[in-house]
This record gives sequence, structure tokens and C-alpha cells, in this order.
Amino acid sequence: MPDKKMMEFAIERGTPPWRYHMWTAFAALVLPFLVGVGGAIIHPGCECVEYSSTFGQPFGQFTSPDFPKPYDPGIGCVLYTFTAPVASASGPAISWIVELTITNLNLPPTSTCGDGDHLALYLHLDRGEINEKTPSNGRLCSLPAKRSGRYGGQAVRYYSAKSSLVLAFHTNKNAPTGNHPSSNHQHVDSASFSTPSVTSNSTNVPYGFKGTYRFIRKSKFRSGGQRIAGSVCDYQFISGGAASRQDQQQQQPTNKFYSPLYPSLYPARSRCLYHFYGRYQERVKIHFEKLILGEEDVSCLWSEDGVKVYDGGDIQSPVIAHLCGVIHHAELWSSSSSLLVEFYSSNSSEHTFEGFEGRYSFLPAARGADEYDDIIEEEDEDEEDEENEDGFIINPPGVTSSTTWTTPTTSVGTTATTRRRTQMTTPTTARTITFSRPINVTTPSIRRVQVASTKPTSTTPSRTTTTSTTSRSTVKQTTPSPRTSKLPLIIAVTTTATSEISDAQSNLGLDTNTSSPCDRLFRSDVDKNGTFTSPGYPAAYGPFMNCNYEFRGHGRERVQIIFTDFVLHHPHDDPSEKPHHPWLKQSCDGADRVTAFISVGGNKEKIDDFCGSATPRELMSNSAVMSLHFHSTTVSRGSRGFKARYSFVSNFGITTGEQISSSPCAFRFNSTTSTNGTFWSPNFPGFYPRDTECHYFFHAQVGERVKIVFSYFDIEGMIPCGLTSASDFVEVSNFMTVDRKLPRYCGLQKDLKMESDGAFFRVTFKSNDRFDGTGFFASYQFTPVADAVTITRRRSSSPASSSPYPPGCILLFYLLAYLIS
Repeated sequence: MPDKKMMEFAIERGTPPWRYHMWTAFAALVLPFLVGVGGAIIHPGCECVEYSSTFGQPFGQFTSPDFPKPYDPGIGCVLYTFTAPVASASGPAISWIVELTITNLNLPPTSTCGDGDHLALYLHLDRGEINEKTPSNGRLCSLPAKRSGRYGGQAVRYYSAKSSLVLAFHTNKNAPTGNHPSSNHQHVDSASFSTPSVTSNSTNVPYGFKGTYRFIRKSKFRSGGQRIAGSVCDYQFISGGAASRQDQQQQQPTNKFYSPLYPSLYPARSRCLYHFYGRYQERVKIHFEKLILGEEDVSCLWSEDGVKVYDGGDIQSPVIAHLCGVIHHAELWSSSSSLLVEFYSSNSSEHTFEGFEGRYSFLPAARGADEYDDIIEEEDEDEEDEENEDGFIINPPGVTSSTTWTTPTTSVGTTATTRRRTQMTTPTTARTITFSRPINVTTPSIRRVQVASTKPTSTTPSRTTTTSTTSRSTVKQTTPSPRTSKLPLIIAVTTTATSEISDAQSNLGLDTNTSSPCDRLFRSDVDKNGTFTSPGYPAAYGPFMNCNYEFRGHGRERVQIIFTDFVLHHPHDDPSEKPHHPWLKQSCDGADRVTAFISVGGNKEKIDDFCGSATPRELMSNSAVMSLHFHSTTVSRGSRGFKARYSFVSNFGITTGEQISSSPCAFRFNSTTSTNGTFWSPNFPGFYPRDTECHYFFHAQVGERVKIVFSYFDIEGMIPCGLTSASDFVEVSNFMTVDRKLPRYCGLQKDLKMESDGAFFRVTFKSNDRFDGTGFFASYQFTPVADAVTITRRRSSSPASSSPYPPGCILLFYLLAYLIS
């Protein structure tokens, strides 16, 4: 019943009784319904807990109610508001943001994140206030984590875009209390966040969560470029020339660039352009130290979030890289003085991720490495230490610094992986495969650059006495060629310029204290292809040789190496040593060998060792750089060494089809050009490169279908041929996107055939950074199909039927006409 005093007061104010009763009924019936609808996002009875710098500490902890005891499921909602300090008018203009770290998370499991207990994050706030209309940046639940790899062992961190961050904890009042029956996991709804596993104390832990927060300077993530006027997130980066590079050694440079709102989640519906302009005869080098733009097992062909890198100043330039998903490390070099980076995101605010963090530098065109990188890294660390000492940035107990995002957990030294999953120790003497496809050393589409090296080379007297059996041709080898990038004959007494060796060693992390006079640096700016040999070839090489061969390209180029002669000393081949070392038959240990290295995850990683007299397969780098190391033991027993050809190729060793410039590795096959042909994986029949994605598009005419036959198929992996099995794979589809009717293929396949449903067909090859295979060789054919209209007409003209319609249809037609009339 309405309160009589309130009704009398309303009548005294001139309000009719019927209007008073109407509003009281509305408040009793309608408002609870509206509040219930809004309560799914912001509960009307939320309790508020505020954290700010007024507590006297730059960091602190937050927990679920009653933690470590189980929380009461009937609490409904708790809002945790974090507000960073605001710069005073009299003090320095310093902007602060909030860093939130989830260290423990254990909530009751639900089928869908958000149906039960969950955490909702609000990162893009102008002020520390939210309502039922404020969109969240995602929800955290207790489903299993999805992400693995480099970011799998890191704590779950989130950052505010400005000075405020709100964490909303919602509970389901019908949920049971008690302990979680399984181990601790966490999940992010809509793939909005990084999903490494969080910690727990036991396999039977109470429901709840725990975390830490701190306030850090926004200037720590300041971009080194200038925002273009009138744009939201377009930047330009202009080289200052040699004077600017000299200044970088004296003061802290800001040569970073980031995704929008970094380190917070980037916003939806974004398109940002980063323009890099170098000076004359300069190259642009960019290094993505962190990139998370989606789930790991995704193709950039249909990804809604991604980064495209153009080898030029506009989007019409060739694409040298298309990055999406999770990339642990990527280094790219332009082939001219300009480079463009394009970032784009989806239209959904529920599908945004951490973004990227990159470093850039402008280098002379004839240089192969960035000598300022090491200086920049050291100064960054010094700056952080100073900030920690001043109390500006202090890590909570048990929480590492945010700079661990860019520091790989692997050691600085080289890491070796086997060629296949099985622990095979035999050298690569796999079965020989013969195909009609010629192995091209040169790339017809690439113009040969006739540029001589500007650095002089010198010869130094050798301490080793030359034997009397040295041939006249070997004596002539002591005179070095003026072109240091193309020396077919190399011996130990020939040296290169010290600066060149230093550049080569810094390319892939070689030890600068172990330089050798037989080291060589090959640059695509000087020669696109050439030959190189072991010291003294074809004469016997000497003992204790350690030679480094560095190859550096640019743009979309890959390094391809083909050995034409290979004879190295192996203890198994020597009868005098065979009884003493029987285990060396299937290993390169103790033998003279050539080791190939590539860059994986920012580290120098070994591809494989090659020894004995078996000619290695073709090699191809996963980026524009590659390194070979030749090592000889005490006695070579007169082995002549090796001779090889190198090429800087941009077509991945694929010479059929039309290469598409809008993708790093994509080829188009049209039936108007050829009705049949062949295609193969990158570098076939050699081992395909790692971290590579190639697309083959087949376009038939109307009334045609595409038939594909794989005559050879060896793709490293196992079913289900994806992220869960860490497999490389081949994906086929009748569309640009995923075709759910067709599976992925990996492993060894025989007689693999398929046919398209229509006039379009796609084949995609994708490799990861772990293991290798020899790839595939396939043939295609565009075949016509019978026209359905023609078939109908032929059937209608047969004597068995004088009408194209069945007799029942004709009778029904007359009956309907009679009824209508």
C-alpha cells in the first residue's frame, strides 16, 4: 500500500491522486525489470573499492572478497577502480597509466564465459566511472588457456589507455560454494586477451582471485615518430642522417613505434599507417619485438586484424610481410629508402588484442647490420634502472618488469633442433627425388645490381707455411678479388675489412671475439647470386678452420643455397679411425661439418649439421638473412671441401604461375593462361623454410573445375595438422576463407587428389618455427564440366518422352486451369 503521508504530500503539491498511483505502480513493477536487465552488465548493488596513489605506495595488491578463503557467491558485484596519479599544475607534465597483473585466478567453470562468475575489464576510460552502457574490453573466466609458446609462462597483465581502469567482479548467486575440483586455469572470452596459465598453490584451491597493480609512466611507450596532422594514428618517421645516428650513441633515442593505445588493447575499427623515410642510399630496418593480433592458428589471408609491411612509400608497393596472430619475432629490411607499415583491426570491440611493439632504424645501404641496436638496448635498461631507483616504476613482489614482453626466455646461445620430430642423428642423406622441375639458381625477375664494394680488402702474411705441393692456381688465390661479395676461391690467408666482419658477426649474434680471416659477408646490394667455397677449394682445406659465411638480403628476398660439391672428412670414412669411433656413423660429432643457422624468435637457431660426402639438400632462409659456419678438425685427410651457389630470391624458388605483389608469397594460376601445369612448396625439393605461408590461387572459367594431384607430399606434422599438434600443414578450400568440408593435410600422403566445387580453388602452405620437411610437388588441370541445360535438352528430344514435363504435371495443370475458369 502506498504511504499515506507521501500521498497527502503529493496532493498538497497539486498532484492528482491517479498520477501518484500510476508512478508508484511504475516504480514497483517496471523499474525492477529494467534494473534486472542492466544487472547483467553492472549490478545495481555493486560494492566499490578504490585504489589510487593516495595510499602512499606506488604498487599494491587486490583480491576477491575474503581471499584466500572462498568468496560468498551472493555478493553479486564488486567494482575495483584503479586511478593513476594526475600531474599537478606546478609539477612536471607526467602522464601515468595503470598496470594490472592477475597472479591467481580460480572461478567456477562455465560453458560460456559470462554465464557464471567472471571478471570484466574496462581499459579505455576517460574517467574511473562506468554504467550499464559502458562497453567492456572482455571478460575473464576459468576455462582452459589457449595460448602457448613464448607468452605462455608470463603473468596476465592489462594496461589502461589513460589514467583509470575498472575491474568488475560478477558472481552468480546460484553457484555452489567450495573449492575448485581441478587445477587452476583461466580463459578470456572472445579472444580478447593473452591467455597464459596463471598460478595456483595446489590442485584443490578455493574460488577467488588475486593480483597486483602499479602506476607506470605513459612516456615509457612513446613513439619516436610524429603524428600526421588530421589523423588519429598515422605517424611519419624521418631519418636524421649520419648526424642523427651519431647522436644516438650519446643520448637515449626513441626509435620505437606501437599499435594504437599500446600497451593497452588496441581499439576496434582502426587503420593506422606508419611512414618511414630514409635518406639517399639508406635502408629501413624494422624489428617487431612483440606482436599479438589474434589467435596463433590463423591465416593472415582472412584475419580481421593484421599488419602489412610494404617495400616502398605507398600501399601500391610490394608486400614484404603480412603478419597476424602471434609473432614472437620478425625483422624486415627495405630495398629502398622508404617503407610503409599498415595496421588494421576488426569492427568488433570484443575481438581486440594486445597489439605490437616495434623498433626501427635507418642504415646505410651497403651495411648488413645495425651497430646501434646494442647501444639502444643497454640504454633502455639503464633508463629503467634509474626509474626504479627513483621510485617511479617499482615491481610488486613476485612480479617481473614489463620489459619481459620483449625478452625471450631462451638463452643467448644457439639452440639446436632436429630436422624431424623423431630423434634422428643421421646426416641428411634422405631419399633422392627426381622431378622435371629445373633448379634455377638465378631469378629472372630480379635485375643484377652491378655495384662494387667500396671497402678495400687486404692480405696479411700467413703464419702457416705453404706446402710445396700447392698448385699454381692455389697460389693465385692469395690475391683477393676487389668484389668481396663474390669470391669463388677462399683460403685462410685472405682477410676482409674489419668493419665488414663486424657487421657479419652482428647479423645473427656471432661472437665478435672469434672472427676468422676466412669469414665472408654476401649482400644482395652487391650481387644477387654467386658462388662460395671452403678455404683452398678444390685443394684440401687446413685443420682447425672456423669460417663464417653471412648472407644478407632485403625486402621479400630469401637466401637460397645449393651445394654443387661436398666432400668433408668424417671419421667413419677413415679405416684407421673406424674401429675407435663406431658410433660416429650416423652423427657429425667429431667430423668436419657445415652448420646452417637462421633467426628464430630473435635468436640464432641451428637448422642442421652437414658432414661426410653426402650432398646436402637445398637450403632456404626464413627471412632475408642466413648464416653458415664451416668447422674442420685436427686432420682433414686431404678432403677437398665444398662448393656452393647462393641466390637472393623473391619467388621462394617457385617459377610457375603469376606471383602476386600484394602478398609476400602468393601465386595465381589462370585457365586463360595455361590449362595445366605444376606447382610446389617453397624451395622444393629442398627443405622448405620455416615461418612461411604461401598461397596458390586457381581461377577457372565458367563451366570449368580445378583438379589437383599431389605426386609427392611430405609436410612435417601429425593429425589434426594444426596448433595443437605443432604441425605444418596444407589447407585447401573452395573459398578465400576456411572450407569446413575439407580437412588440413600433413605428414606423408600418397595419391592425394582433389577437385574444386566451382571455378575457384585455393591451396595454402603454412610452416611454423619448429621442424622441417621436404614439402610437396603437385600438378593442376582445368577441366570442363557438362552443362546441365544441355543435358536436359538432350533428354527431352528422346522418343521416350515428347514433353519435357511428366504426365502428372500436365494433368495437374489442366485441372488448375479448369478450376480457375
